[in-house]
Amino acid sequence: AWVAAAGPGSNLLMALIWLGIAWCAVSFGGVVPWIVPLYRMGILGVVVNVVLGVLNLFPLPPLDGSRVLAGILPPAGARILYRIEPYGLFIVALLLASGVLNVILGPPMDGLINLLLAPLPAMQ
Repeated sequence: AWVAAAGPGSNLLMALIWLGIAWCAVSFGGVVPWIVPLYRMGILGVVVNVVLGVLNLFPLPPLDGSRVLAGILPPAGARILYRIEPYGLFIVALLLASGVLNVILGPPMDGLINLLLAPLPAMQ
């Protein structure tokens, strides 16, 4: 479970690094011409890594969230979870295409993105 949690954890760490890059761009202001693209890249880095991290925590095989869940479930529950693994990627694709995954994961993604980016000043 700890090894599986490292994937989403690294996404959160990368989101924080990108947030730091965006903050550095804000602190330089408009001094150099490449600051605004660096700022936008920092924001995009935060968004992409939060989306990947939250998606990866979804408890459906083959995503890391299923490994975390299997690590805390009793063995019988973990076996049931592993039985659906051959179909997991198709289920994830179906949930994504139908919009159900956005309904489930959209609020946590939006909340975390807003939490990280809200204090960041806007830059032109």
